[in-house]
Amino acid sequence: ELTVHEAAALGDAERLRALLDEDPTRAAEWSSDGAQPLHFAAFFSHPDAVRVLIEHGAPLDEHAPGFNGVAPINSAAATDMTSVDDAVECVRLLLEAGADPHGRQGGAATALHTAAMVGSEEMARLLVAAGADPDAAMDDGRTPRSIAPDVFRGL
Repeated sequence: ELTVHEAAALGDAERLRALLDEDPTRAAEWSSDGAQPLHFAAFFSHPDAVRVLIEHGAPLDEHAPGFNGVAPINSAAATDMTSVDDAVECVRLLLEAGADPHGRQGGAATALHTAAMVGSEEMARLLVAAGADPDAAMDDGRTPRSIAPDVFRGL
């Protein structure tokens, strides 16, 4: 049977709900490689799993000690573009639940930097509407606007 981290990574919302109904503290459980279930559900673009975790009180802004220090919002923004609609939905769900749009991971990258890197205008719009700064610099000086100027032309 799937663990809470496996269910989150695979998007098995039904199994996830059963595990969390049985023990709600699992929503904040750290994996051996340094992430919580919400990091996995968000990274693998599983909105139903993200929704279940949010409903069960998963921490929205915990930075993983592994995985370059990402918060769930950073994980959600990191899409390979094959599931961009689901990634955007994960970002939307996290923001609506109160996730910090300014959360920085290693290198001082925000979810907005990642949205710029993947070229998702829709994700960028959500993040900017939530207060993310398109001119916030990473450690190397790049800003979301400098990474993808076309994404931010109308913002």
